[in-house]
Amino acid sequence: AAARRGVAGRQLPTGRLTLLFTDIEGSTRLLQLLGPAYGELLARHHAVIRGAIAEHSGDEVETAGDAFFVVFDRATDAVCAAVAIQRALGAAMAGTPAPFRVRMGLHAGDVALDSTGYVGMPVHEAARVAAAAHGGQVLASDAVRAAAEDLPAGIAFDDLGEHALRDIVEPIQLFQVAHPDLATDFPPPRTEGSARHNLPAAVSSFVGRDREVAEVRALVASSRLVTVTGTGGLGKTRIAVHAAAASLARFPAGTWFVDLTTSSSTQDVVTAIARTLDVPQVTSTASLAAIARHIGSRRALLVLDNCEQVLAGVALAVDSLLSRCPALTVLATSREPLGVTGETAWRLPVLAVPAPPVERAEDLLRFDAVRLFVERARAADTAFVLDERTAGPVARVCRQVDGIPLALELAAARLQALSLEDLAQRLDERFRILRSTDPTAAARHQTLEATLDWSHDLLTADEATVFRRLAVFPGDFSLDAADAIASFDVGDGLEQLAQLVRKSLVVTGGGRYRMLETIREYARRRLEAAGEVADARKRHAEWYVSLAETAEPALRGGGNVEWRRRLAAENDNLDAAMDWSLACSDGHQALTIAGSVWWSWVGSPTEAAGLAWLDAALNATPVEPRYARVSGAIGHNLLSNTQGRPQRFVDEAVELATRQPPDPHTNWCLPWALTQRAAASSSAADPAAVLPAYEHAVRVAHEHGHPLGLGFALAEYAVALERAGRHDEAVKAVDEAVAHTRRLGSGLGISRVLAYYVVGVSRDRGDDPRTKRATCEELVSVAAEAGDRMVLFLALMTLAHASAADEDAVRAYGYVGRALEVAAELHSNELRGEAHFAIAWWEHRRGDVRASSARCNESLSRFAADAPHSAGRLLPLAALLAHSQGDAQRAARLIGAAAAHPLDKD
Repeated sequence: AAARRGVAGRQLPTGRLTLLFTDIEGSTRLLQLLGPAYGELLARHHAVIRGAIAEHSGDEVETAGDAFFVVFDRATDAVCAAVAIQRALGAAMAGTPAPFRVRMGLHAGDVALDSTGYVGMPVHEAARVAAAAHGGQVLASDAVRAAAEDLPAGIAFDDLGEHALRDIVEPIQLFQVAHPDLATDFPPPRTEGSARHNLPAAVSSFVGRDREVAEVRALVASSRLVTVTGTGGLGKTRIAVHAAAASLARFPAGTWFVDLTTSSSTQDVVTAIARTLDVPQVTSTASLAAIARHIGSRRALLVLDNCEQVLAGVALAVDSLLSRCPALTVLATSREPLGVTGETAWRLPVLAVPAPPVERAEDLLRFDAVRLFVERARAADTAFVLDERTAGPVARVCRQVDGIPLALELAAARLQALSLEDLAQRLDERFRILRSTDPTAAARHQTLEATLDWSHDLLTADEATVFRRLAVFPGDFSLDAADAIASFDVGDGLEQLAQLVRKSLVVTGGGRYRMLETIREYARRRLEAAGEVADARKRHAEWYVSLAETAEPALRGGGNVEWRRRLAAENDNLDAAMDWSLACSDGHQALTIAGSVWWSWVGSPTEAAGLAWLDAALNATPVEPRYARVSGAIGHNLLSNTQGRPQRFVDEAVELATRQPPDPHTNWCLPWALTQRAAASSSAADPAAVLPAYEHAVRVAHEHGHPLGLGFALAEYAVALERAGRHDEAVKAVDEAVAHTRRLGSGLGISRVLAYYVVGVSRDRGDDPRTKRATCEELVSVAAEAGDRMVLFLALMTLAHASAADEDAVRAYGYVGRALEVAAELHSNELRGEAHFAIAWWEHRRGDVRASSARCNESLSRFAADAPHSAGRLLPLAALLAHSQGDAQRAARLIGAAAAHPLDKD
């Protein structure tokens, strides 16, 4: 009796029914990847399916794990339910860390009920239809298509042809249920009767790459020659095979895979193709004519794998066959394009890797590189689990090997002998560590080094020379730099670089070039073996000294926006050049670079690192070169001030700027040095005492006539006047500072001086609030354009406070949200603390004590160690909130902590 009732307890129908089977594709792998989180997703999946069953008058017969068996009296209801389930699952599972796809099969027929449940061939046929589907797909038999009447608009049936189902004698016509909200781009059904092909079967699971396979499949549908290119180890073969498998239905004459790994001549290529297609062998290239006659005008796909070592032969064969066979399509894999007319070259990217600070396990599984590593790691060590303990090392491993699939698989295999932590620490020795233990793997895939050897051996002598010299660049680089440093003596350097890009050893984008870190490390080993490291690094340092000297006048003039952006792209190279100079016990080059480009560090995420470089260069270098030292000293003082550190070179900067004989290059330095000395001598006890020093700095700045130096001298003078209570004079001075600095146009100068104008000097003189806001908004725009992140944060917070004062909470929180993003770019917990302090205070003022208290408690714990100033600002507010909540003991502790905190008592 129980077998005659469904899961809901209703009497199950009999007779002619439509049967629906569903299950989750790859559920075991999902469970392994997601762990406990899989249970929550499964519950969501069950709820979606049961909701659709009830809505469309279905009966749930049974559920086994993640599989459902449902029956419907009407085929139309069954089809609508299947579409509704797929649509609802698409929304319910959006954002899951791994693909969550359900496959479905529909079949109709006469069934009966006995003590075991439903019996009859339609039950077995329906199960086989479902087994033939792919995740996200709904397959239906011809019986369902014929019975489904009055379907809603948008639902249609795509004919997939006849297919032989496993253990079913007669073939069955299959249809794909289509709807605008459902995916339709699937490989042929998983049946016995798929199109003719010899595609190699995968021996391990294929992780991720759905988008890439879809792109290649779309190209195969629109172009007769598609070449998948990319460096070794990226998985070009697997992408091509999967794209070809997904395209089988387009090529009724067959899809034929030809491995050209061992081919070394045109004749080898022709012979391999002829043998694969079972064309009678001919002993000359006349075989191409025989192959063309064999294919004729039939629609076929030829997959040519590993073409790079016999490129000319492949190009000749492909060009001949495509011209003779009008319906033939070729899909090739190669480390560089074939160069045949009409070719579509598609570069395969590395797998996506998580950038810091993404370290949470559930977030990491959104990245294909992590999913591949985790799956292969479980194969090597069944006890491996991705959790909060292993998340960090896993992310580091994926980043260290650049998301190269082969490297990830070799790294995961090492977990048989190494702990995850040891593996992450030892990947600096990647070419020793990453070796395969699989004796059946191709020789070029046995080690990461062998894979790159395969590419390197295909280079010309000049290409190999440029390739190894490019290892001197730690990050990306410009064409000019590559030409001067790596290809100065090998003829056409642009052509050599273009060939390396073509051969997938150099990546280009945004007008710049780079190597994957793994390839760069390989090139560096080649550079060492050639004995050229010292010469390459010397040439690299000299080129960046020249670049820095060229940039310096523009940085302190009106062109600093463009140069700040340009130098931001060169940070890694500038660091490497300075490091080389200091390592050679000759800091002159380091000081010349740092003394020239420190303007580009001000207010940027590299400000603290720039101060460290100035510190090292000034300490390592004597007085000469004088100009570099005085400029570096001024930069060190300015950056020290913004970083809250002592200004150690104030007096030396003045002494160097006034030393005889005069140096015309140092003219701009004296006003800056005098202004810095005046600021350093300011006294809270007597704020007026320093005014003569500022007045002297302003006079000298007027004499030298440099707008930026004059603007800064006046702005600092204005702040000193304000502190001395001379408000009207302060306002006049800061107005003059802005006027002079505007002569430079946009840039760092106007950003900094406007900051003094907006927040450094009080503007309480009856200005229209809209004018104040407009000036602040101008500062946001100027600072953003100049890349002055510190002033941008300040301007956003000023606007936020103004909005809060106007009771415009939405706008205030919006400005703080942007300010927090800037603080994150600057890696500043102190600035984050300031923003959280503001929000907590506003929430308190608006009467939301509980939310304010929760924010205070979270912020105190987060910023106490890294940002004591911010934590100190929060202590009085936290005490107030604790008191308002009746927690007198906590309030007293916090008041005591605030009293002891080393802050200004304002």
